[in-house]
Amino acid sequence: MSSVCRGRTASTSRPLCRFWNWLFNVGVLLLTSLILLGCAPLFVQPAQPTATSLRPLTGSVAQTFRAYHAGLTGVDVFVKPTGKAPVLTVRLRARPDATEDMSVASAPADQLRQGGFVRLTFPPLRDAHGTSYTLLVEGRDVAVGTAPGSAYVDGNLYANGEPQDEDLSFRLVYHVPTLFADLIRFGGQVLVYALLALWLFGTPGLAMLTWLDGPARDWKERLGLAVGISAAIYPLLFLWAYLLKWPLGRLLAYAPATLSTLALMWHFRFRLRERATWTDIKRRRLTRRHILDGVFLLLLGLLLVTRLLPVRSMNAPAWGDSLQHTFIVQLILENGGLFQDWDGYAPIRSLTYHFGFHTLMAVWAWVTGLPAPQAVLTGAQVLNVLAVLALYPLAVRISGGSQVAGLTALVVAGLLSPMPGFYVNWGRYTQLAGQTLLPVALWLFDAWWNDRTPNRRTVLFPLVVVLAGLAVTHYRVILFAAAGALAWGLWGLWRWRHDRATVFRRTVAFGGAGLAAFILVAPWLWHVRTGRLPTIAAGFVQQNSSPARVEIQVWHQVSQFMPLPLGLVGLLALLVAWRHARAFAVPLTLWMGFAFLITNPFLVGLPGTGMITNFALVIALYMPVALLAGWLAASAWARLCRRTWRAALVLLFCGAAGYGTFQQLRIVQPFFQMVTPADLAAFEWIRANTPPDARFLVNGFLAYNNSVVVGSDAGWWLPLYTRRANTIPPLLYAAERLAPGVNRKALRQLEIEVRASNGDPAALRAALCRAGVTHVYLGQKRGRVGFGATPLIPEAWLQGNPDFQLLFQRDSAQVWRFDTSRCVAVE
Repeated sequence: MSSVCRGRTASTSRPLCRFWNWLFNVGVLLLTSLILLGCAPLFVQPAQPTATSLRPLTGSVAQTFRAYHAGLTGVDVFVKPTGKAPVLTVRLRARPDATEDMSVASAPADQLRQGGFVRLTFPPLRDAHGTSYTLLVEGRDVAVGTAPGSAYVDGNLYANGEPQDEDLSFRLVYHVPTLFADLIRFGGQVLVYALLALWLFGTPGLAMLTWLDGPARDWKERLGLAVGISAAIYPLLFLWAYLLKWPLGRLLAYAPATLSTLALMWHFRFRLRERATWTDIKRRRLTRRHILDGVFLLLLGLLLVTRLLPVRSMNAPAWGDSLQHTFIVQLILENGGLFQDWDGYAPIRSLTYHFGFHTLMAVWAWVTGLPAPQAVLTGAQVLNVLAVLALYPLAVRISGGSQVAGLTALVVAGLLSPMPGFYVNWGRYTQLAGQTLLPVALWLFDAWWNDRTPNRRTVLFPLVVVLAGLAVTHYRVILFAAAGALAWGLWGLWRWRHDRATVFRRTVAFGGAGLAAFILVAPWLWHVRTGRLPTIAAGFVQQNSSPARVEIQVWHQVSQFMPLPLGLVGLLALLVAWRHARAFAVPLTLWMGFAFLITNPFLVGLPGTGMITNFALVIALYMPVALLAGWLAASAWARLCRRTWRAALVLLFCGAAGYGTFQQLRIVQPFFQMVTPADLAAFEWIRANTPPDARFLVNGFLAYNNSVVVGSDAGWWLPLYTRRANTIPPLLYAAERLAPGVNRKALRQLEIEVRASNGDPAALRAALCRAGVTHVYLGQKRGRVGFGATPLIPEAWLQGNPDFQLLFQRDSAQVWRFDTSRCVAVE
């Protein structure tokens, strides 16, 4: 980005530079202020929606809850007076069965008469973050608001000592100074994670680029390329360690980063010896480049905070995909590398699934010391930042070197677009890992076909590594990369059409790089044939096109995944780019077109419908939109010479970042979370009080056109936390080999038979006896996690049934014993 408007002379550059430096300083201050404003709603964080019903207080009720921050100092309770002398008192206790009060507060009578939310305060609890408490509510002549039990994840309403399927309508209040102090401590943890991420997922790629003397000159571009290359290196190391039967374990985590750090230190050894004197430091002035570097670092810090702060109080990764990812990470940690036997966690005896993401999370777990669930939860959020960062060098490149384009792409993809931030709710982490590598592959395609004299060594070698890593990271995203290779290849053939020798040399070398990448992962691709994935893929090839004609309807809801204003900005930028920057507009358009055709081959009469879903394509739209928005912003900045217009662009940038921060901090949705504090307490009890061979019936439902059974509450996670078996293995059971004696259809049939019993004791007993069930687990969320999910085993079926005995309960999480001695008479 030039600091001088077009047509200006060099003599006018210094005043303008000083003005723009001042403008950027103001912008940074505004951005910081907006960040703080975005965090303001955290001080009084609503834990419940508006009351949907009222419960008269005839005695007392209790609500268990969890504090999300330090400095808990009060609670807002929704009330409505029912008499002339309303009274309301709350007692804070450690547990529902505790009798000792930690604090006691009473509401003023005048507030009670007005109704609505009434605030009751007590001395701040400095270590409240992550701690569960019980709120005992007593009163007379007053009714308290309640909401459905599914509205709140981390607690339950108790009446007469029994948990209810509802929750108190309340909001937690925090002491601002204590909360800020806790957030500062959390900021230190974020900084540690940032340094570890730079070391693990930055230094290997940086060492390779330094060794190859890559064409990216600015350190920010190098960093964006390095994270994609590093994310490709680890899966390949794990793959070949497995093929060579080298159980390297933690060495796979520490060796690449350590050796890369030493290599970088050796390369820059002469610069490290230089010492800057105080006079040298005083002579250095703050330049536009330094300010842009500062904005870049500020945005990276902002992205880390908006990714890590929302998951700080989550108990485990969300939804079903996260479950199988966490199981695989746990098994990699236990086996010291890739594995084939899921023994102890699921009746699966193969791993043909793409494993790139899981190796990255295993590396993260080894270095941070976190258990597998927390490693996946935090590591995936760090990877979410890296996926956005990987767009920076590509945005700078297609805009002709403008850093404004890169910074704008970071804001659009990382803050304004709901994707990929929303992946935290779905656990779409393998696709996220693939999308960390994909922008780097596109950058290398563009460098190879657009540069006048590309260096084969600096482009093709990283390309081999990235394509090979992408092939084992996500089987579908590699097809998006293939669409990009075809798009940029066709553009290159057109661009160099008058130089046949150049076309021939570049085509042969490009094809050779693809062949080398294929050879590097060929042993794994050969291994994949031993699972059911080839059979499933063949089914997609053979089926008719009608499923895709229905699935393509997701494009009608595209605004849910890509806001309409951002989509329009991207479309406008593409139209303008076709006129002013065809060198990137043409291949980008071809890439998007080919990706759409690969996803919907039936449109041109080709097989393969359903191998890539339109949903996977729609939630990846943030990448081209961010690139186009970055190019448009850079073009506008270069053409607008008046200070007023540039000031407006800076303010727009800051405002967009502040608005995006506010949105990203609230992106986590409780609906998708399965594991709650009550479930964790139940899991701890199960580990200590049930036999190792226990087998639990858990809530689930049929999914994917009723072809497989999936879990619908924390019971699906039970084997990971307790090493006890359950009746629903991870979803990958449908694509992998099962243990001898395990029938894939029987797993699905059990769900059908249990629902068909409708609670009839004889029919339910027969189904559980055939499945070898010894216990029943009802999760806190009672089988409601999933679109259309309903409880498989309602509690009413178990109450009063002599076949079942309640052993443990915490909130709505229950452990029941099934009397297997009554199975003797079952055929």
